[in-house]
Amino acid sequence: MFKYRVLSLLGFVTGTAIVLVASPPTLFENPTSLDEAVRTEPATSISPSPTPSISASETPTPTSSPIATTKPTATATTTKPTPTATVAKPIAPVSSTKTLTGDAFAASKYGSVQVQIVVTDGVVTSAKALIFPNADSRSSSISSSAIPVLMQQTLAAKNSSDIQGVSGASYTSEAWIDSLQSALAKL
Repeated sequence: MFKYRVLSLLGFVTGTAIVLVASPPTLFENPTSLDEAVRTEPATSISPSPTPSISASETPTPTSSPIATTKPTATATTTKPTPTATVAKPIAPVSSTKTLTGDAFAASKYGSVQVQIVVTDGVVTSAKALIFPNADSRSSSISSSAIPVLMQQTLAAKNSSDIQGVSGASYTSEAWIDSLQSALAKL
């Protein structure tokens, strides 16, 4: 029995809270604050009512008295949202990306170097060696340490072939710079 009373009281409190939260603009139209409403209007009793079903499209009904004593009418409607097409306007111009391959240049007697770059909006964003000296173990060793440094220098130069090169890999560095210049010339 006690359980049912607690549940009933809980339902009443919840229903009252929902009504008060759902329709506060219709409770006090003229007074500017809650204190003025309490001082100017006599207290009225509101009888408990069952919890109304409130839909998202319900609008409160304005009344002529400052304190509403009528129950808001709610109609349950089921509507499906209609999809609307939106057209996205670009904020900035569409970026242009080009992949450019330079000519292959000889790194003396050790082999050739050919560079491929990716240019996005006029700036080099990626660089790699398509061909590099690797005919013997010494050439492979030099290339494996020089090529990553040359790639970093190319990215740091953004859109220029003005890079330092790598000490100890002079022929590979010169061939890289020549191939890079030929790729940039294709812009």
